[in-house]
Amino acid sequence: MRSIFALGHEMVHFDQHTRGDMRDDPVTQTTFWKGEAFPAWLTRSPEHYERLPWEIEAHAKQDALMDNAMRCLPLDERRFVCDNAIADAA
Repeated sequence: MRSIFALGHEMVHFDQHTRGDMRDDPVTQTTFWKGEAFPAWLTRSPEHYERLPWEIEAHAKQDALMDNAMRCLPLDERRFVCDNAIADAA
């Protein structure tokens, strides 16, 4: 279940890039969010992670995405996701 949860979170980042809200510059190692520059030292800092605007959006949407993904799965296939969650926790 963690993998589906993580996939939803990362798909929010994909959407952010597709919309043009988020852009990475590999040369300067800077992330741009809606035109504002965030240097690598800030984006890689664990203490700042939760406050980065793209992470705020991803965290805000990930629960709903997970719920929707589970609703879309046929009932007989949901057990595979839940079984994997139990195995992941062990």
